[in-house]
Amino acid sequence: MSMSSNSSPTEARAALVALLAEETAAPVAQPIAAMASSIAGRHAEAAEAVLFYGSALRSDDPAAFVEGVLDFYLVVSDYRRTYGAGGLAIANRLLPPNVFYAELPWSGGRLRAKYAVIAADQLGRRVAPGHLAPSLWARFCQPLRLLQVRDEAVRRRVVEMLADAVLAFVAAALPLAGDSFDAERFWTAGFAATYRAELRAESGKRPEELYRASAARYDRILPLALGALGLRFESSEFGGRYRIDGGRRGHASLWPLRQAIGRGLHLLRLVKGAFTFEGGVDYILWKIERHTGRRPPISDWERRHPVLAAPVLLLRFYRAGAFR
Repeated sequence: MSMSSNSSPTEARAALVALLAEETAAPVAQPIAAMASSIAGRHAEAAEAVLFYGSALRSDDPAAFVEGVLDFYLVVSDYRRTYGAGGLAIANRLLPPNVFYAELPWSGGRLRAKYAVIAADQLGRRVAPGHLAPSLWARFCQPLRLLQVRDEAVRRRVVEMLADAVLAFVAAALPLAGDSFDAERFWTAGFAATYRAELRAESGKRPEELYRASAARYDRILPLALGALGLRFESSEFGGRYRIDGGRRGHASLWPLRQAIGRGLHLLRLVKGAFTFEGGVDYILWKIERHTGRRPPISDWERRHPVLAAPVLLLRFYRAGAFR
């Protein structure tokens, strides 16, 4: 084994930020750029940046852009400027993010997207290392593209937040990886734990699929993140195995609390989602069918009144495997 943490935490973080800045600036396909522009245009006064992420980004098949639902985050400056003084602004501040559904005509068909809205100040707090709810730092430690950026100051700020998300994930996942680990074990253990902290309709192989889709990227990020956290570590020259020097591994006992908080927040957001976008129930049904192969039945009355029907729908979705 050879000691690999030669850089200072400041130098390691700077290298991580530079890597993320380059990654997020990579070009995207024209349909993605068009949808990002449309989303930003819906909230033009407050829009600061659009982030594209998810399975379509990981796919090499252009058909994924029109056959599925594209995933975006819209970072805004202020909820009042985004919505006015109504209930949507209050809901977004109390339980971020608000989630909306959008469609865009494209080449004789339609692009479909789900986009979540969050203010820059809330995003910064929720991706910071130590924040117990994992949903945002677990999502933003993954590859994404930064689009429709208001200016370079916003770009730098968002990239710094993405670096924080990586550090939050790595610090939280470290106790799960064991005394000696390779990058695949590290990231898959962390992803598996974050999925257990949400009511996700995902297969048991999803953590491995996430890692393998961008393995070289995760392998590059891990030593930078460990160094930026001030951890000294040993890494084998050829085997890619890590051992943390000095026993600073954190506390695995925090994960039951993270999972309880994450599941509770996810459930509340599912209920809140019935208020935020047309077609919300059908979107949830599409997600369940996509990930489990089953589509729960729903009546016309339940589709028209999703809030009143929420208790029944949640129980039905649970039985269909939506939250396992």
